[in-house]
This record gives sequence, C-alpha cells and structure tokens, in this order.
Amino acid sequence: MMNFRYASTLMTVSGLLLCGCMREVQLTPHSREGSVEALPISAKIEVSESVSSGKAPIVFDLKQAADGYFRNRGTFRELTDAGPDVVLKIRSRFKMDSGASFRYAFELESSLQGGGKLLGSYRAQCEATGGQVRITSEADRVPMNTALGDCLDSLAGQIESNGPTILMKLRGTLREPAIAVAAGPAAAPAFQRSSEVDRPTYRRPENPNDFALVIGIERYENLPAAEFAERDAAAVREHLRALGFPERNIIYLTGSKASRTGIEKYVETWLPLNLKEGSRLVVYYSGHGAPDTQDGQAYLVPWDGDSKFMKNTGYPLKRFYASLNALKASQVVVAMDACFTGEGGRSVLAKGARPLVAKVDMGPSGGDKVVVLAAAGADEITSTQSADGHGLFTYFFLKSLESRKGKASVQELFDDLKPRVQDEARREGRDQTPQLFGARAGSASF
Repeated sequence: MMNFRYASTLMTVSGLLLCGCMREVQLTPHSREGSVEALPISAKIEVSESVSSGKAPIVFDLKQAADGYFRNRGTFRELTDAGPDVVLKIRSRFKMDSGASFRYAFELESSLQGGGKLLGSYRAQCEATGGQVRITSEADRVPMNTALGDCLDSLAGQIESNGPTILMKLRGTLREPAIAVAAGPAAAPAFQRSSEVDRPTYRRPENPNDFALVIGIERYENLPAAEFAERDAAAVREHLRALGFPERNIIYLTGSKASRTGIEKYVETWLPLNLKEGSRLVVYYSGHGAPDTQDGQAYLVPWDGDSKFMKNTGYPLKRFYASLNALKASQVVVAMDACFTGEGGRSVLAKGARPLVAKVDMGPSGGDKVVVLAAAGADEITSTQSADGHGLFTYFFLKSLESRKGKASVQELFDDLKPRVQDEARREGRDQTPQLFGARAGSASF
C-alpha cells in the first residue's frame, strides 16, 4: 500500500487554476501474477512534467506514486538512482471534466532505455467516473485512484510481458548481479521461452468501437495450474492492440483478478454499459473448464473455483454465452483455449467423480450473435506447445493472425489452425480437433 498527496496550494499552469485541499490517497498495486517474474535488472524512474487539462485539473506527485507502485509490485529487481541498468521515463496526461458526474482520465506514455538503446515504448489510458462533487467525498476519490492504478497496472504488465525482448536487447550490457539472476538456475520459465507469435509484426489503425475481454488463469487458488495460460493471454492482448483495439477498451483479467466475481462483473455489468450498437467484441479465455457430471453443463473455472462445488464457484458456459449474446455489439467472437472433459489438459474434476464427456454441451444456444472458436471437441483434452510456451490452439490461432497480418475472417483462421492443431496433437499421440460454432461464423472477422 502506498500513499501520495494532492497539492494543497493554489497555482496556475497553462492558464488553468489548479486547486484542492490536502487529501491522502491510497493506491494498491496489483501483484505480478502467474509465470511472470521480476525483471532481473535495476531501474530508475523519471517522470516528465505532467500535462493537465479540463475545467479544474489536479496536481499530484506522479513520481512518488510511480516509484512506490513499481517498488511494491516488484516489476524490477530494484529501483535505484545510482547506475541503474535501465531508465523508465514516464510522461502523463490527466484530464478531468464534468457532466452529470466528474470523469477522470489518465494517459501514461513511457519509454524504457538502457545500454544506449530504446528497449520499448508503452502507453496506457484509463478513466473512471466519480460523484457530482470534486475531491470532497470518498465516492469521488476512489474512482480517480482506480483510473491511475489501472494505468500503472497496464504499464507494468506491458513491460513484464516484454521481459524476454528487453533482456535480449540488454545482453552483454548488464552488470554482474543482473547477469547472475538472469542466467542462474532459478530463472523464470517466462524468460526462458519465447515464441515468434508473442509480438505481432503488423499494425492496424485504432477503432474506438472495438472492445475485448482477455482472461488468462494459470495458477489457481486451490486447483492445479493451467500451463502457459497467462502467457497465452498476454500474447493475445498484444495482437489485439496490433489489430487496433484501444488499450482502454481491453479488459485484461489474470490471477486473482479473474475470480468469479471479477469475470461476472465485467461480462454482466461493464460490457453492457460500454458497448454500443455497432461495437465489435472479442473475448478470449485461457484456463480450466469443468463439466457437471450430472447434467453435462460446462463451466469456466475462475481463479477461486472449487471443483467440488462447481455450481457455486464456476461460471456456467451457457450463462456466459447468453450474457454475450444480449450485448448491443454487432459482432461477438469468442476464442476458448480450454476443455471440459475433466480428464486432463485444461480441465478439472472433483476427486472421485466420473466425467460424462459425451453429454458436455460446449456451444452457444439461443441467439445468433456469438461465434465461438473452441480449442477441442467435447470428448477431447487440450495440449500445449511447450517449446513456444503456449497452448497448442492459441499458438496456431496467433500464428494464423500473424501470417494474415491481422486481416482474416473467423472462418479463414479456423481453416488455417484446425489441421495444424490436429497434426501436432497426433504427433503427441492424442486427438485435438478445434471447433467452430455460431450462425454468423462465415461473416465474422478480425
């Protein structure tokens, strides 16, 4: 937990009056999750002068906030001003405006530099809506902190996901302590594996009507891990950015943020509030599925799911699809790297239970809006592409997107990936047959 204070003075910047009384705000960084480990390098954070606009901008100490955030989150081995391996430069924009209520918007742009090289550029934009009175009530302070916290979460996540590339560019320039951490036997699997599908080479213009929900759950609270699920989600998020999905429109849930409550609130509350007629939605899920052994209903397994009490702790797939189909969006595409047999792969089952795989219903029923790309058939289990650190389905899904430079229909992607997944699975002595569901499968596109 870190604290920072808003300015208690009156001053003018760019002709705008900045005012406020002394307020202490608490911001809690999200922890690094899953297989993502701290970068084995030291860093210094430099913050450029913030640009504020709107009717009544607010002054705050972003340097203190960023230092405390990255120190508590543990993105880097250490923060230091004395000979750091890299320098993270952050420039912020903050805007506040009002209508029926106050809206707070943060935009952070950053560059990571080290060894005389630009290691990466990152951008995050988040906003939140407060009450009708500015900075005088808890209802107003909390959303502002949420917006800034979400921006820092996004920024840190981008840097962490880019870890292998950063270390590769720094090779030969790191000081001995960093080299020892990077090369030692305890080095993180996420930095030992890299794949050509992790970073897209194409780039399409942003479309403000494109939205995405990306869920990747690898390490569960009380269940076996779903190997590589969070690396899958991180790579999918990179491709969505390249496809033109605005950062602020991508909901990214991993680890404890992908609890049942976390998934439910975005599917059933946030998306209905934000999607409009003509919006396009892509939903990606990587993690465990589970069958109900009594009626064959399929469940998504949230981070806090309990295989013994799936009716209480799981998210029914039928309810998931029904909620998506009820949205105002003109197109909803779901890519699902999970299986529902309960016999292995990315699926779980209560100990001692016997799965009824032939009865598991995986496809959407009712409505014609949702198109689903599923990793495997109802009686099959999913597998992984270990050399690349991805689920087999996700690897070839992203490979197909990359080969087509992001310009593909769902049907074309399916036709690309299905035989490749089948062939690779047979080499491992198993069957895995991707599925395509939905009345609009022929017209849906990325």
